[in-house]
Order: sequence, then C-alpha cells, then structure tokens
Amino acid sequence: MENNVLKNTINDELKKKYNLLKEYFKDKTVIISYSGGADSLLVAKIASNIAKEHLAITIDNGFFTKQAIINSKIRAKKYNINHKIINIDYFYINSSCTLIYLFIKTIPLY
Repeated sequence: MENNVLKNTINDELKKKYNLLKEYFKDKTVIISYSGGADSLLVAKIASNIAKEHLAITIDNGFFTKQAIINSKIRAKKYNINHKIINIDYFYINSSCTLIYLFIKTIPLY
C-alpha cells in the first residue's frame, strides 16, 4: 500500500508539472536550449505540441562530442521538433555577448 501512495504522489506531481509547462507554452513563441538529452527533449517536445511557434537550439561550441550533436539532430527530427545547430567558436567572441544576441535575433522561427 505504501508503494501505491508514493507512485500516486509522484504521478500527481508529474501531471502538475506537465500541465504547468503546457499552460506556459500555450500561444507563445519559444526558443529552447536543446542538447538532445532527456530533459531538453521533453521540454522541446511539449513546446512543439503546444506553442504557437518553437525552435530548439543546440550550440556547438566544441564542448559536445560530434556524436552528441548528431544525436540531437536525429532526436529532433524523430520527434518533429524545429531544430537549429549554431556553431560558435568562443575564441572569436568578445565578452559583451552582443554578437550572440544579434545572431540569434536573426534566426527565423519557421
């Protein structure tokens, strides 16, 4: 009986969080920081189903392996998530981050 109470509590908490995310994304245009891992995949998939427009962005800055970048692309395609990979070499970016802001601002969400 104790296990069932715990399972029901966890399920109720997950449903609450899921409904909060759905409400948050409803009728919005959203950009999701997307690694292709379980957490960002779940958020991106919910956004793709609920948001007015969505874009999942993976930053390839050399810290992820090439296979991780490929996997993020494969998962996004599998789950119909709009996805862009942005290659950034931090060596050439100054400390103000203005370049990143201006670059992301120009990405169309469709």
